[in-house]
Order: sequence, then C-alpha cells, then structure tokens
Amino acid sequence: MRSLRVGPRAGRVPAGLLVPAWHSPVGRRLLSVAAGIVLGSSSLLTGIAAPTARAAGPSFVTRQGQQLMLDGQPFRFTGMNLYAANSDGWCGESYSADDLRTAFEGECGDGGDSKYKTKDWYLNGYKVPDPVLAAKYASWVSYRDWVTEVVTRYRNDPTILAWQLINEAQVKDSLNSDCPVGNPNDPMDPGNIVRDFAQDISGLIRGIDPNHLISLGTIGSGQCGAEDWQYSLIHALPSIDLCEYHDYSLAAMPGDQYNGLQRRLDQCAALNKPLFVGETGITPNDLSDQSFDARAELFDSKFRAQFGAGVVGELVWDYRRTGSTLTTFDIGSGDPTLLRLQAWSPGCDSNNYTIVYTDEPHGGNPDLYLFDPVTGARRRITVDPDHGERQPAWSRDGKHLAYLMNGGSYISRTDLKTMNIDGSGIAHLVGSVDAPAFSPAWSPDGTQIAYAGSVQGVEQLSLVNADGTNPHVLAPDPNQGQDTPTWAPDGSRIAFSTFYNGQNTIKSVQPDGTGLATIGSPGLSPV
Repeated sequence: MRSLRVGPRAGRVPAGLLVPAWHSPVGRRLLSVAAGIVLGSSSLLTGIAAPTARAAGPSFVTRQGQQLMLDGQPFRFTGMNLYAANSDGWCGESYSADDLRTAFEGECGDGGDSKYKTKDWYLNGYKVPDPVLAAKYASWVSYRDWVTEVVTRYRNDPTILAWQLINEAQVKDSLNSDCPVGNPNDPMDPGNIVRDFAQDISGLIRGIDPNHLISLGTIGSGQCGAEDWQYSLIHALPSIDLCEYHDYSLAAMPGDQYNGLQRRLDQCAALNKPLFVGETGITPNDLSDQSFDARAELFDSKFRAQFGAGVVGELVWDYRRTGSTLTTFDIGSGDPTLLRLQAWSPGCDSNNYTIVYTDEPHGGNPDLYLFDPVTGARRRITVDPDHGERQPAWSRDGKHLAYLMNGGSYISRTDLKTMNIDGSGIAHLVGSVDAPAFSPAWSPDGTQIAYAGSVQGVEQLSLVNADGTNPHVLAPDPNQGQDTPTWAPDGSRIAFSTFYNGQNTIKSVQPDGTGLATIGSPGLSPV
C-alpha cells in the first residue's frame, strides 16, 4: 500500500510528485508507507476512495463523480514517482528524513522478501504474517494488520490524497504462469479474487478513515485479474474511488479496444469514477531523436491527449537524484520533462483546466499559450516576433503569470515580467543585459516573486515585490550559484538549490534573508 500526498499550494502545480512504488507488498516489520512529496501546488495520490463526495474537511481531496475536488474547486495533479523514497540504499539511492519532507520507516521494493504475490497471497496470505519473516522478526505482522496501523496513524493527515491498496495487482499461480480464461461465475476467477481482496482491504480502510480516497492499484493494460470486463468488476466496488492506468508506450493514447487507456476511461466513466495515470515512462533512446528534449515533447503530447480525454492526474516514472539518463526512464534535476509537468499544473482554482505552455509553431521565438484540455481551445497570449517567452509560473489565485522574456537586440538579456492571464497588464519587474533573471516562483500570498538573478555572472536567490519594487538578493554567496526557488506552503521559507564544483546542495532561507540553513547534500531541485 502506498499514499499519495497533496501539495498545499494551489497556484502552481508541481514539477513532480515523489512517490515510491512497491510491487505487490506484504506485511512489514515497520510502518513503511510510501513517502509522497508534491512539487509546487498540485498533488499526487494514493488510494482508496469513497463512492461519492463526502463531507470531508476543507483540506481533504474528495470526488464528485469523475471529478476530483479540493476546497470546492476542481482538482488535477501532476508529479513524479520516486521508487527509492524510503530506501536507505538497499534498493537504489539512499534518502533520509532530511532529504524528504515526509518520510516513513521501512525499506522499499522488497515487499518483505521480494516474493511475487501469487494467487494464494490474494486469497489468504495477506491476512497472516509471513512465517519465515515472522520467525526472524518478532514484531512482523500481516499485510492486513500493517494496513490497520498505517491508516490509523495517518487518517487525519490532509496532505495524503488517497490510499493505494497495492501496486500493479495481478493474480496468477506464479510470475511466469499463464492467466486462465476469465469466467465471472467462477469464484476462483482472477478478477473475482482481486475484487474480494480489494473489498476486504478497502472496507477495512474505510472503517478507520472516512477522510481519504481509495485506489486499488492496477496497471490497467490487461493484466491477469484486471483484463477487459474484469477491470470494471474490480473498480465497481463502492469503497474504491479511483481507477488507475500505467503507460509505458510511445503513443499519446496507448492500448487497444480491449485494454487501452480510452477503454479504461470509458469503463470508469460508466462507473462515474475518475482515472489517473499512476506511472508513465519514456526511455529517450527509444525515440528517433534520442534526446531529453524529445522525451519532454512526447510527454507533452501525452498530457495534452490524456488530460483532454478525461484523465485527472499524471505521475511520471521515475525521479533520480543522480540525474537523467538516455537509456532508462530516469529523470533528474534540470530535465526538460519537469518543466512540461509544471506547465500542465495550473492549480486548484477556477482556472484549473487552463494550461499555460511555451510553443514555437513556426520555428521562431517561443510564445506563451493557454490551453483548455476539456474543450481543446488554444489561445496565444504573447505575440512578439522579436522576443521569446519562457518559464511561465502561475500565481496562487490563477489570475496572473510570471514569465521570462529574452531575445531582441540583446540576445543574452532575460527579463522577468508579469501579466494577467488574458495577456493584458504586462509589467517589467527585473532583468537587464548584465543581470538576467531565471526560474520565477510566486509567494503563496501573491505579493512577492522569488527568482534566480544574475550578479556578476553568478545566479543568486533573489526576491522582488509583485509590483516590481525592492528587488534584492536574499542569501548572497559569490562562490555558489543559486537556482530553482520553491516556497514553503505557508510562505515562511524559500528552498533553493546551490551548485559549486559540480556539487548540488539544497538550502532554505526566510523571506527576510535570515535563518539560512542547509537541508541536504548532494541535493536535487527542491519541491
């Protein structure tokens, strides 16, 4: 089981949500729910959900039919999976509580002892402690008892969007065995077995926790126990709120008429439930251009098609602090896919379904566009053949954009500007030939914008009022570049990355420039 976490900021959706993915977990000796972190303002989810919208507190994500809701407004999320989020190095990169905003005890990836969860586990094995591990660890409990512990502890935590029962559930006698032909009248049909397991665990969770949504956790593309009609069967449970699909294809809308994404969306629409893409990955070397930019462009095409078709969330696989690679799905700091994720994350306000993005339709300077994936409407909001506009950032209320403009007579000049989302009210804040600006980030209250400002050729964390007054450096250090500012949800601190001699470190500081603190090293872009 894993939890998906909600980011409190509503103006700008994260460049990624960090969540580890366990494949078919069993009981664990220590509490070890996935550590979920949201970048920016949208969120990730994990989960189990109720059949209809509930009277949850204002900070909990709910649903109304096929729509997620937060504080009475439509809600959509983007983010990143982080497989090793609760690893101490056993199954990949090592992370600690200092690296992640939320961490849980335990180890990732093994589900106890790396065993594939067979049909017997779904029938009864999840109810009893693993006998081998129970003999080794006196406190080892069953998966069912572990769920009870975890949900009881975190049932009142509004940063959790949802509970996910298991990742990529499928029911076979062994990993390599064949899947029997489906028979809805057979109690031992894989679909019926998955349904009975999900009914038990989701009912258990719902009895403990009335606040959070619930997801079963399926690949969705035709696995044993979730093929064709079985997918509808297992998601029809009243205690399951969310449908899920995993996409590792190169098509914008993957799959066929039996087990493709559009088929799953149609099935979930018939059940009046939302669907999110819990994993989506692309290896750059599988593309003709074999580049990170090409991968980002394909992700952008996927998001446009899938959000337009009704998907409510996208979680990209997989964040690696060591950086992106051309031969794997891994995505690290500075990867252009993170900017595409951010562009598709406008927040949880009345403009929730308006996306701002950069495009170069004629190979010239890039312009900013607004796109509504529900109606398909696209509108160009900057028209300047002599300049290019990049890195748009939403204000929390969804009414304004901060962005960068460069080009013209001074190719090296980069200005920080703001405007209303209809393209009016353009205002120059900072930036010049000698002091370009980068990476704007609005404060939660919309009164200030943090950015990376160049001081004698070195990027420094800077702050300016939204009206352009009082630009200043917050934590001057001429020996270290500073970039990617990110505000704390309450506006009390600003996290940022520093770089020197190839080493990245995450630091934070208060908006008045005091309280400078080092969070972790080596660091990744703060979220």
